[in-house]
Amino acid sequence: MTINDLSSVGSSISRHRIMVVDDEPEIMTMVVDYLRKHNFEVYGSPSAEKAAKEIPRLKPDLIVLDKLMPGMSGNQLLTWLKQNRTDCNPMVLIISALDSEPEKVSSFELGVDDYLTKPFSLKEMLFRIKALLRRRPNDTPREHLAINKDAYTVFLHGKEVSLTLTEFRIITKLNDHFGQVCTRDQLREHALTSPNVTDRTIDVHIASLRRKLKDTQTTIKTVHGVGYKLIY
Repeated sequence: MTINDLSSVGSSISRHRIMVVDDEPEIMTMVVDYLRKHNFEVYGSPSAEKAAKEIPRLKPDLIVLDKLMPGMSGNQLLTWLKQNRTDCNPMVLIISALDSEPEKVSSFELGVDDYLTKPFSLKEMLFRIKALLRRRPNDTPREHLAINKDAYTVFLHGKEVSLTLTEFRIITKLNDHFGQVCTRDQLREHALTSPNVTDRTIDVHIASLRRKLKDTQTTIKTVHGVGYKLIY
């Protein structure tokens, strides 16, 4: 079973995306199916190696991770996450048969957000996942902002906002990574598709966007020396 074998569902219902990484097909299928029934967008991976390749593309909000797997272990994937900053910065819930204190401590030292031992209750797992996702900075209602990527339109409180193509690309990028900082290099690559654009040009587009978003709940915050992030 691979990530592509497990097509996502419920993306129109829940914006939270979860990746389940476990080499035991029965457990992975059980967890994936259960989370999908609770309106999460879920992807499964049978190995940490495959998960590492897909995380930058799928950008999960949370990873349900087994520790003991052939090849790259769960702890090694955690180390990879620390060494390779991704746009999504996922939270991690370990699910493992290893229940000793040293095993748990080693995982928390590597950045795990929660730890659940096997055998486990699906209901308890769901409770822990929901609790973790409530802690994410992007767990803020965004119903007032609607972006249609196919039609290149942006609506705030039901009213269309007139944006240039570059402004549209910038706010789409910021919204996709809501609450997280997008560097000027990321905005340059995504919105202007040219490495030769100066930081000043990015700043001018941000200033124009701020004027158009004035008097709304949407704010583009400057993170000095880094870039920008969208907050409400």
